[in-house]
Amino acid sequence: MSRWKRSAVTFGPAGRVLATVVALLPVWWLVGVNIPGLAMSYQIGWLFAGFLYTVFVAPMILRDVWKRVPDRDRPPVLDLPSDPGPPAPGESISDRAMPPRW
Repeated sequence: MSRWKRSAVTFGPAGRVLATVVALLPVWWLVGVNIPGLAMSYQIGWLFAGFLYTVFVAPMILRDVWKRVPDRDRPPVLDLPSDPGPPAPGESISDRAMPPRW
């Protein structure tokens, strides 16, 4: 598993860094907005929108962008017990050994 491999959302390291910058640009704009002549209530609203974006939206975007990507060249390791199959004639299911616990 690697954060630097290509994924469905990004194009490797450059794509991840670029997506991070793009995801954080609204934070810079929403928190830094201070337009002279704009009513104070609008400025407070923009700060509140910046707060909501910073606390809720940006972390979700960054979590998806920087999620680890599984290696495709290595098969997944599965350690599952084999299926015992149907009982043989004359064998009861209750006579079988219990499966191992997790």
